[in-house]
Amino acid sequence: MSDVLLYLETAHGADGAALKKPAAEVATAGRALADAMGGRLVALVTGDPAGARELLGRHGVDVVLGARGEAFGAHLLESQAAALEAAIASVSPGAVLLAATVLGKELGAYVAGRAGLGLISDEISVTFEDGRVVATKPKFAGKALARVAATGPVVVSLRPNAIPPAENPHEASTEALTVEAPAARIRVRDVVEAAEKKLELTEAE
Repeated sequence: MSDVLLYLETAHGADGAALKKPAAEVATAGRALADAMGGRLVALVTGDPAGARELLGRHGVDVVLGARGEAFGAHLLESQAAALEAAIASVSPGAVLLAATVLGKELGAYVAGRAGLGLISDEISVTFEDGRVVATKPKFAGKALARVAATGPVVVSLRPNAIPPAENPHEASTEALTVEAPAARIRVRDVVEAAEKKLELTEAE
């Protein structure tokens, strides 16, 4: 039995903070994987996005870990990595799933290297077969599919829009995660929204 850990990004806008669109997709994949591995589905959420517990509970999450504080108001790599590393130490997951966004791909590689975990990037599906996490990755502009298996704990980034969200209601509990965020080398002074809102390319359909 192994738990599955999710890292879910938060978007910050004029209306406050909310989970990004791929959250439900990653949770859907995570629920199926956790069932196959016989463990819990645990989601790490940084900052304080509105409605996170309700949304994630509808998509199969058992436990929502919250890392709150000024350090997590901006998506700086060092603070997000500290939170994810603390969650990994707390949960000891068999797999860590996150969206293959600009931040997700960088964060996944960074944390996998520091934690000594396997890494499979930009996948379109993930399953558990014969005691191994197996992910499917398009190659040659989708003309071929590669199946990659990990024999130990692994970080998997999932391509946005590849997995249709599916509701699987669970009563999600919440737990506070204590994180010692490192001193930031970059300070965000202000966030100015663009006059015209554009969809992030990794989330475009």
